[in-house]
Amino acid sequence: MTDIHDFIKRLNDIVDEHFPNTTRYIVYGGDFTKDVVMELREGNKKLRYSPYELFHKSNDYEDTIEQLVKQWEAILH
Repeated sequence: MTDIHDFIKRLNDIVDEHFPNTTRYIVYGGDFTKDVVMELREGNKKLRYSPYELFHKSNDYEDTIEQLVKQWEAILH
């Protein structure tokens, strides 16, 4: 996966699959992908992240997505 849009789609698909009660919100938007900040929300729990930063700093995209999933699981429990 070398395209940021493929990465974001995969990330969103996995979050939706693992957390059906979680909602994804755009907290900050902009004309460029690098400006977008997302937030996962479920109940009163929240996790903000930048898809661009995750993609840009990642050495292994699947591992990066897995780490975000684990982080969100930890927040929820």
